[in-house]
Amino acid sequence: MKELEMFRLEQIQHLELEQEIRAEKLRNLKLEMAGLEAAQGLGVHKILRAKNPLPTGLDCPRCWISTGDAIPLKPVGSSTSVDILRCHECETDFEIIP
Repeated sequence: MKELEMFRLEQIQHLELEQEIRAEKLRNLKLEMAGLEAAQGLGVHKILRAKNPLPTGLDCPRCWISTGDAIPLKPVGSSTSVDILRCHECETDFEIIP
């Protein structure tokens, strides 16, 4: 009979451990879901900015869409007939064909 009681106690420990593992996984999934929901909200704003015309002037379209910041593009020397403008915030180069 003592063996049966030991088995029962071991099963309780095992089941409680499984329950703790599931609870931890659930907490992690809830955190991940909250992060995805926040990113989804930011994505909506980016899509809305991308669908609207860019601000007037030579501002970086990548920064405007990504953050809403109007970062001016600066000319970079070029050895071709193509003008190159660079954003010093995101370090993207844009070729402008005259």
